[in-house]
Amino acid sequence: MIPESIKKHKPKCTEIHSISGKYYVYQITSVWNKEEKRPKKKTLGCIGKITEEDGFIPSKKSIKKNDVTNVIVKEYGCFKLFTSLNEDLYNKLKIHFVTSYKEIYVLAMLRLLNKTTNASISRYYNASYLSEEFKDLHLSENTITTFMNDLGERRPQMSEFMKEFIPEGETLLFDGTNIFTSSQGSSYARYGYNSKGKTTTQVNLLYAFAKDTHAPIYYRLLPGNIVDKAAFTSLIKESGVKNCIIIADKGFYSKKNTSYLDDEHLQYILPLCSDTKYVSNEFLSEIGTTKYDNCFVYHNRVIWYKKKTIGSDGKFIYIFQDDGARKNKELLYMQKKAAEYEDYSLEDFYEKQKRFGMQFFYSNIDTDAQSVYLYYKGRWEIEECFDYLKNALDLGTVYQRSNEKIEAWAFLNHISLMMFYSLYKRLTDRGLINKYG
Repeated sequence: MIPESIKKHKPKCTEIHSISGKYYVYQITSVWNKEEKRPKKKTLGCIGKITEEDGFIPSKKSIKKNDVTNVIVKEYGCFKLFTSLNEDLYNKLKIHFVTSYKEIYVLAMLRLLNKTTNASISRYYNASYLSEEFKDLHLSENTITTFMNDLGERRPQMSEFMKEFIPEGETLLFDGTNIFTSSQGSSYARYGYNSKGKTTTQVNLLYAFAKDTHAPIYYRLLPGNIVDKAAFTSLIKESGVKNCIIIADKGFYSKKNTSYLDDEHLQYILPLCSDTKYVSNEFLSEIGTTKYDNCFVYHNRVIWYKKKTIGSDGKFIYIFQDDGARKNKELLYMQKKAAEYEDYSLEDFYEKQKRFGMQFFYSNIDTDAQSVYLYYKGRWEIEECFDYLKNALDLGTVYQRSNEKIEAWAFLNHISLMMFYSLYKRLTDRGLINKYG
């Protein structure tokens, strides 16, 4: 056992050996073991000794060595950039995760910068200035496994942390994505339909974003067989959203959901399916553009619109016709018909053509149609966020083996996303997003 009075004099990147009652200091380093696929400690030569009276006393041999041989290079630039951008995030983690905020912060940043796995985290940590700013964190593969299990049991703390970032009175964008999983020990892993209509074992993520900053605000994990529509109101309840405009993607509309949003006095814009009964066949069959109220130009395309009042309780249907999208749909259909795809025929084309290029929205907001259209188009950046989540963080597959570990996995990814969008916001504010985005 090395006394604390001796340990306090230990230089960096060294270890102390007790030999015959004296304490000798050996330089150590970390090398990557390719066979075992993990870092291993390597002990170098003795560089001196430590006494309680004199502290560390370097050996004559080590003093004669060129100091350059003892220089350790660690990554600093990205560390400095993201720590300077995320002081508020760090301070709020410190409030809600008193005993583990350093580990959460460091793990999230390492995942952001390096696509880490549990096995490689320690190596990246030692190579980063994070190991100097946050010293002596235990980040071995076994330690990380235990940490993930403990963190995943703290969903209430995660929720309270995320609530700190929900802006009151802002427009929030809601969307979901599915991520393939090979986990056999989690109730989140369920067979469900992915975005391509294929059945896979997956977990679902339901997310809320701030419209103006595109920042991720709040998420909820769902079993792979639960659709977004069924969990939409649960996320809103859990997050405590107030005084916000809710904009969601297709699949979120239902009478139950709109009734809940009305009761909570929340405004919303929800897209409807193309076969919605709110738009009559008579309207769809009417030829020409005279059936619309007017038009506007969006990205060099003509957008025709119609606003209809539904009932007497302040509900509206906003109908849009995008001529450019309609022509593309017609061309794609006829190309498939020419290639003799099954079930493609002129009769079917004439029926579906009525809805080509059309979008329908259900809303309790009484405003001009162009504003509704632009509100909804603002949500497309969410797709970029999900692409980043799956690709830049290399998270196309979930390998965690329990509910707790999947919950921890999702929370660390959320913190990484928050860090990423702090940079996105800074570049946007400085007018540099087109240059570096």
